[in-house]
Amino acid sequence: MSDAAERIPRARGVSDPKLEESPRVVEAGADILRLHTVPATAPAPSGAPDRVTRLVLVNAPPSYESRTAARGRGERILRLPVVGDLVWNRMSDDRIRATMRSAFAPGHDVGDVFVDDLKRTTRAAFTGSSAAIDDYLRRRPLPQRVAALTQQAFVVFGEQDGRVDPASLDGYGPVANATVATIPEAGHTPVWEVPERTAELILTGAGAR
Repeated sequence: MSDAAERIPRARGVSDPKLEESPRVVEAGADILRLHTVPATAPAPSGAPDRVTRLVLVNAPPSYESRTAARGRGERILRLPVVGDLVWNRMSDDRIRATMRSAFAPGHDVGDVFVDDLKRTTRAAFTGSSAAIDDYLRRRPLPQRVAALTQQAFVVFGEQDGRVDPASLDGYGPVANATVATIPEAGHTPVWEVPERTAELILTGAGAR
């Protein structure tokens, strides 16, 4: 599963009851869509820095080393030629669901929407996006990139993340323009696991609260 999993455009038209029953999430979504957004691991655009006033990062991996799941045996196999294709093409829904459990805190189910989404993804897209994230973080860890910015950054992170090492948040310690807020009961996907709490933190970080 890619660590850059927040897809705001896809959220439009979502009809999952879990989201429909969360008015705070709907309210937050309306506010967030009015903000100028950038990818979680991208610096503010150099051509128009005044268009970005704040950054909110949700479970973005701080460093190459922090991506523990990407270093695991399963994802290493998927990167192998031929063998990776065979494994990818033969994964059942149950196997996909089991593989994705690292993206959720214990006790949270892996929703069908995530299984279906991965089934629509090609192995090349999956491994390619993961390799691109690795390359980006190898060149410069995210805390160093944030420290080089003039904008304030608000980092939201689930303490039970099974894909990114929570201890890597220490890298933000010396970064003066970064604030870290953790969610004890959430894993790698707090926007799904605890949507209302995550929405509150996003709005706080974006200066909307």
